[in-house]
Amino acid sequence: PNTVNENGEPALLTAAREGKPAMVQALLQARARVNVSNGVGDTPIMLAALAGNLPVVKLLREAGAEINRPGWTPLHYAAISGHDAVIEYLLSTGADLALSAPNGATPLMLAVLENKGATVKLLLGYGFDVNARNDKGETALTWARRREFREIEQLLRKAGAKD
Repeated sequence: PNTVNENGEPALLTAAREGKPAMVQALLQARARVNVSNGVGDTPIMLAALAGNLPVVKLLREAGAEINRPGWTPLHYAAISGHDAVIEYLLSTGADLALSAPNGATPLMLAVLENKGATVKLLLGYGFDVNARNDKGETALTWARRREFREIEQLLRKAGAKD
């Protein structure tokens, strides 16, 4: 179950990325390592979150997939893609609101970056820090203004975003 392909990627990562719940389930039952990562640190649950595949995210989480590792998290990946159902599930199972990426980006910033207004609203509703700063001192509001996402800018200001 922990065999890797020619690129060094474990089978569980491939199954998660391709959104194959039956294959993920079979690999997990065969005792595949649930928190295995590829060369850039992506885990199966991160790739499933990026794809918005809630059934695979649930299978992996129920098998013990870690969601609060330092660095990029499944929550970041779900937010940048605007997968709100995955975000809600991750938050309901213990995703940490305060974790930021290595560059300081938060899930809220990533949702803003990709103009995901519904996701921004959702994250604000969960209490994400609207004034958190990345390693360059930028906030979600900085990103919304730079990209001229007026509606998102208004949402952020209404939630207390400061210049």
